[in-house]
Amino acid sequence: MRKKTEKLILEMLKDRVIEKDRELEEQEVHESTKEALAEMTSLSKDEVDDIYEQIRKEVKEKKRKRNKNIVIISSIIIIIALITLPRLLREVKPPITFTDDFNNSTESDWKFEDKYISNNYYESSEFIIDAKLEGNSVTYLDIPFEFPKNFTLEIGCKYYEGDKEGYGFYIGEDKNNFAYFFVRSDRYFRNGICVKGNWQTSIKWKNDNIVVGNANSLNHIKIEVKGNDFDYYINDKKMSSGNLYNIKLKKYSVAVVGEQKVGYDYIRIISDKKDTLFYDNFNEKSDILEEKQEYTKKSEYKDGKFIISVNNPDYCYWAKQWMPEELIGKDCEIIIKARSYDAENDCNFGFMLMHNDDNYFAFEVKNNNEGRVLISNFDKYSYIGTYVKSGKYIENENIEIKIRIENKYITYFLNDKKIDMFPILNLTKTATLDNALSRIALRVCDKHTVAFDRIEFKQIKDN
Repeated sequence: MRKKTEKLILEMLKDRVIEKDRELEEQEVHESTKEALAEMTSLSKDEVDDIYEQIRKEVKEKKRKRNKNIVIISSIIIIIALITLPRLLREVKPPITFTDDFNNSTESDWKFEDKYISNNYYESSEFIIDAKLEGNSVTYLDIPFEFPKNFTLEIGCKYYEGDKEGYGFYIGEDKNNFAYFFVRSDRYFRNGICVKGNWQTSIKWKNDNIVVGNANSLNHIKIEVKGNDFDYYINDKKMSSGNLYNIKLKKYSVAVVGEQKVGYDYIRIISDKKDTLFYDNFNEKSDILEEKQEYTKKSEYKDGKFIISVNNPDYCYWAKQWMPEELIGKDCEIIIKARSYDAENDCNFGFMLMHNDDNYFAFEVKNNNEGRVLISNFDKYSYIGTYVKSGKYIENENIEIKIRIENKYITYFLNDKKIDMFPILNLTKTATLDNALSRIALRVCDKHTVAFDRIEFKQIKDN
């Protein structure tokens, strides 16, 4: 028995002996032993021993009960810990991450439909464009010509089959500054003028029976230009007049929109003095219109990359899929590694956060080292950012696009340099901020090829 316990028993023995012998109530007793207590009282030594043993048993029993209570309390604490600890561990979850390194095409969710222009060829003294490009034109200002101040441009063409979409010609400087003059197989016509990327005039389709709607006869589409003004004729009937808004007339091209087959019979350019500046009736193959079969867009998985090639100037295509469900509405970082090659000047590519095809944020890259942001609301750009030089770019190596979504703001980085920052907008009238960005897309525009090497999604914090 330890000293402390012995001392406690003796103290209790002293108290009981004194209680039993009331004569000791007024007598001070300090650290009495059993022998001294027997001598100091009327009790015998055996009686004192009996009392001692009784107290020892009581102390031992109290100690046993106290230890039992400690065990019970400890068990309860352990049980509570076992119940609450997993919950605490669940609350401290690791960040959500997703990675696609494009190594397994069979498991890929990227949706991208390959599409081809069928044929441009010569047949029976006509240049045939058999187009397979829904909603877009297969040619776009690809014939250079030094137009005088005053001139007439006339093209003879006929519809064979396909969609009731526009066909005719373009004239202008580039994809942002041009005029178009179109007819349609259901006897409609229209024209429009774009200056610095903005439509100045674009009349609605109008019906007129002067327009030929079948392959039996040609539509003779003509413009007479005098300085900055023009008159538009179809089959020698004036359809409209207007102003060219001082666009520079350096190029022209025939054009077919949508999926239809159209034949071009001749092209004639004459001066205001009736001198022939150019004429081709396509009895032989021409130097200005090329026979070709070419794709509009196509994709493939190759060497651990997702490769998208497009061949349609001034148009953008995208491969899209759903945003990882666990990250919708959460703060996260998206990193895309990619490289553009075989590009003409000023070709764009990049990444998109989308609600749908009409409402999205586009994070563009030009020439691998400049970036900007576009915002589309209901199929119209509500914001067109200014191109900003990126961080360090090493030729023939991947660039890094980084999109950071945090605290209801989106920040765009290109090669570690901040390009733009703006609040998350409600892109539609029905979407909320949490579900407005439910889709993602890889975007490629104009005429070039982009190899996407890796895309990574990383949660910034648990919110």
